[in-house]
Amino acid sequence: MCPIRRDRATPLSQHQRAVLSLLATGLTSGEVADVLRAPASDVRSDIRAAIRALKARSKLEAVVVALLDGLIECPPGPGSMPAQRDQAGGDVEGSPSVPPDGRPAPEAFTPV
Repeated sequence: MCPIRRDRATPLSQHQRAVLSLLATGLTSGEVADVLRAPASDVRSDIRAAIRALKARSKLEAVVVALLDGLIECPPGPGSMPAQRDQAGGDVEGSPSVPPDGRPAPEAFTPV
């Protein structure tokens, strides 16, 4: 949950909220279009409309304002997904707790 919420009512459509939520996870506009199975031009229009409605100057600022206003939920943080295990109980290559190169993560970045 986000530590700060302003809870200001802002008129965003359900689709605009979905787009901002997906942007908050780090997806690009094109990836958002793929996930929603919508034309990229529609996603870009939703982003522009959300920016105007939230009085933001960029899509990043629109995402932050939507998070602070409680219009969208915080996406899961790093390490929030459980590691996948193989049948022998070891981490599966490419799971969140195993870097792609197979080396252990530095101690400071070990998921909790």
